[in-house]
Amino acid sequence: MLLRQCLSQRFHQTFRFCLYHYRLSSTCRKNPLGIQMLSSKLHDQLFSSVGEPVYSTENIEKSIMHLQQFDLGSNESEILDNIEFDLPPLEGTNLNKHFEIIAQKQSEPYVDLIHKLIKADIPPRPTQWQYVKGWTKYSEDDQTPISVDYPNEHVLVFDVETLVCEGNFPVLAVALSPNHWYSWCSSRLIDEEFRLKSNVELNDMIPMESNSSIPSLIIGHNVGFDRTYIKEQYQFESTAMRFLDTMSLHIMCSGFTHAQRLQYQAFEKGSSLKKSDKDDITEEEGLDEQYLSMLLASEKDKDAKAYVKIRNTQ
Repeated sequence: MLLRQCLSQRFHQTFRFCLYHYRLSSTCRKNPLGIQMLSSKLHDQLFSSVGEPVYSTENIEKSIMHLQQFDLGSNESEILDNIEFDLPPLEGTNLNKHFEIIAQKQSEPYVDLIHKLIKADIPPRPTQWQYVKGWTKYSEDDQTPISVDYPNEHVLVFDVETLVCEGNFPVLAVALSPNHWYSWCSSRLIDEEFRLKSNVELNDMIPMESNSSIPSLIIGHNVGFDRTYIKEQYQFESTAMRFLDTMSLHIMCSGFTHAQRLQYQAFEKGSSLKKSDKDDITEEEGLDEQYLSMLLASEKDKDAKAYVKIRNTQ
């Protein structure tokens, strides 16, 4: 009697399990290869303008043959529970338009700042730079430089110089807005305090913004390096400041420069630049003579790690 009850319970459990999976299998969306697709509810929300896909017999046969070459597709894939929930409405008619519109909305303030800089009548460069602590703002007439806490601008072209032999400190910086030039000098440089401390502190960094909620844009060549010396970038609060790297834009559009390509090829071969490349690089890229000499000296050492170390000393 007990055995009969156990068998009966086991039978009902198995039956319910099979019935559940049968219903699940019959209601889920599958492609012709038996692979489970998005649930009908999600598909209707995401691809309402497309409808159900149409598969040609030729493409199905090609797919099956391709899977069989890798011993795939012979067994039915596992059927999972349908995932169904309400999504926010699409911003456009399809997914591509949806993400394109979102990207345009998020980047619009910064694109406007780029256009503002492009259309601006850039002021002439100052004839004399002020050697004082902190930021100095130069007027258009180059007559009345003013000390300021930070450049009160929304878009800037920015560059930082360091003194590596004395520590990883920002020493000098220059910035250009559509209306003004700015220069910054480290207090350590003015007071000759480099050897008093070896650790970089937050006060050694360069202040760049006061209102972190207003969109602002910093443009620079390899700007990721300059960004590491901006004071506000080390605060926990997020800011609306963004960065545009002109080196990345150049590589994206035109690939490596002549010097970068030669260095990369030499690194791939585990060697260094040849002497015959020196004149070409100096003439076309205007690289520092001392740096080129270091590259050429590495010809004696074919070890790739040593070559990378030499490259990083620029």
